[in-house]
Parts: sequence; structure tokens; C-alpha cells
Amino acid sequence: MTYKAHIPTEEYGFVEIETNNLQDLYNEYADVKAHFSDKVGLNTQKWAQVRDKYITLGEISPEDHEQMSQAQRYVINEVKKTIKKHG
Repeated sequence: MTYKAHIPTEEYGFVEIETNNLQDLYNEYADVKAHFSDKVGLNTQKWAQVRDKYITLGEISPEDHEQMSQAQRYVINEVKKTIKKHG
């Protein structure tokens, strides 16, 4: 028997896995899901420091940006748009 999994990885993207072994399918699914899952992001204290620094100085280090979760990046982008709009 052939088993197939269709795993969403982004809004319009997916990974499809096909195998004859059900356990292999479970393992591959877990690997793909872990790889494409959102990062945990910055902890609460670090996030507050990075966010406040961006709001006051307009600066974020590349390292901090890399460690942010998708939700944290969204907030920074919204703040950036607001600053551009209102000066």
C-alpha cells in the first residue's frame, strides 16, 4: 500500500511525501513540520528591549532580526509602516 501526506508549509506552498511504509511517513511528516514551523522567537524581556530600541532609534541588529518569530517580525514591520506614515 502507498501512503501519501500533503503538508502545508506556507500560504500557497506544500510538501508532498509518498512512501510504502507508514512509519516512514510519520517520521518524514515530523521532520518537515519541524523544519517549517515558526521559530519561538525572542523571549519576552529581549523582545521588549528590541522593540523599544526599534521604536526609539529605528535600529535592529541582524542577529536579533534573525531570532524573531514571524509574529514579532510582523509587529516590527507594522511599526516601520506607522513611523514612515507619521514621521
